[in-house]
Amino acid sequence: MLFIISGLTIALGQKLGITWWSFFQNYWNDLIIIPLILKVVLWILRKIRGNNFSLHPFYILFGCLYFSILFEYILPKFHARYTADFLDVFMYFLGGFIFYILENDTYKMSAMWRIQHR
Repeated sequence: MLFIISGLTIALGQKLGITWWSFFQNYWNDLIIIPLILKVVLWILRKIRGNNFSLHPFYILFGCLYFSILFEYILPKFHARYTADFLDVFMYFLGGFIFYILENDTYKMSAMWRIQHR
């Protein structure tokens, strides 16, 4: 939820002409997009396959690679709005790593809670 609120706040601020710190202006959305999208994908898959379903690290890496190729290699060739930036690629993979850590901790914590409260 924090990622959604922060991303919307930065986007709204940019629309209103607010200049953020360089990191937030240029890289924050690239950092949070992978965890947000993977969380939605995981939520959908858990509705379909059950609450114990988790994403294999290969799929997290695939998502990061997909975004990197699409937004940093392909789209800059066709649209001036997109620019190729290696730091964006780094942010996609860092976001994937953050998602992996948070999801593993969340799953372990909820499993421990269920075991302790039986």
